[in-house]
Formats: sequence, C-alpha cells, structure tokens
Amino acid sequence: MEKALRVLVPIAYEVGEFPELYSEWEVVSLKPFPRTVGKSEEENYYGMAKHFCGKEVADRSWLVRLHFPKVKATSGSQGQIFIAKKEESGWFVWFKNH
Repeated sequence: MEKALRVLVPIAYEVGEFPELYSEWEVVSLKPFPRTVGKSEEENYYGMAKHFCGKEVADRSWLVRLHFPKVKATSGSQGQIFIAKKEESGWFVWFKNH
C-alpha cells in the first residue's frame, strides 16, 4: 500500500496552484471504510462514500487521512482521499476531500 500511496497522493494533490505545499505528506490513518465505524473522526467519511457511490463500493474502499506539514493553515493541512483497487489496474483515487 505504501508504494501505491507514493504514486496516488502526488497525483491527487500536486496539481493546481502551489503544488509544492503538498510535496511532503504523512499518513494519519489508513483503513478500510467498514473499520471506521465507531471512530468519530472517520465514520462521517464512510457516510460520504456510501452517499457518493453506494454501500457496496464503499465497503471495498479505503479511507486515507493525510497531513501536509508545509501547509500552515490547520484546515488546509489535512486531506482525505478515498481509494479502491481494480484487479487489472491496481489502486486509484476515486474521491479527494480537502
């Protein structure tokens, strides 16, 4: 998974204005969406995933919570991506929040 994130995070975040702010990042948490149930900081993202793509897809997806140390604004220094894996092509980001 670490290898996949080294590719996925830059694709999702190092675009647009100020891509250098997102060149350094740390994984805060990484878990399948069903494991977020009961975790107040994460469970709402599972609800978002089910709303956007349905429970079946959400149950096969993972939440990746990120911290970007170069971003000084508290809200801007946090990010979340929803990822899933296709057998034929590997991991991909299907949603970016923040």
